[in-house]
Amino acid sequence: MCGLGLNVLLLSQGRLGEDAVPDVEGERAAAAFFAEGGAVVVGGGGGDGGGEFGGVIVLLRPDFREPLMKVFTKEPEAVAAGSAIFVCVAIYQVFDAGFITFSHALRGAGDTLWPTLVMLASGVFVLVGGSYYLVSFHPELKSLGPWVATTAHATVLGSAFFARWLFGPWTRIRLFCDIGLTP
Repeated sequence: MCGLGLNVLLLSQGRLGEDAVPDVEGERAAAAFFAEGGAVVVGGGGGDGGGEFGGVIVLLRPDFREPLMKVFTKEPEAVAAGSAIFVCVAIYQVFDAGFITFSHALRGAGDTLWPTLVMLASGVFVLVGGSYYLVSFHPELKSLGPWVATTAHATVLGSAFFARWLFGPWTRIRLFCDIGLTP
């Protein structure tokens, strides 16, 4: 995944160096987000390391989650907990793919302050705050609570970065012109 993200960053920088807006907008951005997430979910990987959760779509199906957990343990409580966590992992993976792709694209376009603030806010409030809340006030969730918060964090980041890319405030950033250099 990170290899793909670095490629997106370099392509964005290259296009901006030509004083051109990167050619991924509108429906193409939506397609890129879902295609990237889908490639990871079904285990595409493409040699960039993104296949570490290959076949994760299987984890959304209850008839596969339990037998997979039973490979690791026969304890019913652990099987139930692991099966629920697999759902979080599957959802997380799709939104994390979008986050990695679009965060690199935005950084390559010179949009760094907004992504930093969104990552900080989501990390503090959704990830840490959400984990604390779920562990403190919903102890019946046990280990699932922090996984739910982590999945929510990835969902917020993936969705926010996709929206930022789609609506395009980054297109007004001029990396070279602002400091008097010509591309």
